This record gives sequence, structure tokens and C-alpha cells, in this order.
Amino acid sequence: MLFDLPIMKKMGQHVQVQVTSLRRYEDFAADVRQRLLD
Repeated sequence: MLFDLPIMKKMGQHVQVQVTSLRRYEDFAADVRQRLLD
């Protein structure tokens, strides 16, 4: 996802990206599982 951005294509390894999660992974996985079962 991030590597498709133009700045990532141009700058490559010189770009530092900090990612913070919006939800805990366990909650996200449980939500996805529930949506698949519905």
C-alpha cells in the first residue's frame, strides 16, 4: 500500500514511515471473522 505512493517510488529507502494501529489486531481479526460468518 505505502510503496505505491509517488514519494515512495521516488525516494525509496530514504522515506521513514511510522504506522500506528487504530485498533488492536485481535479486535480487527474478530470483526473480520464475524463479518465473514454473517
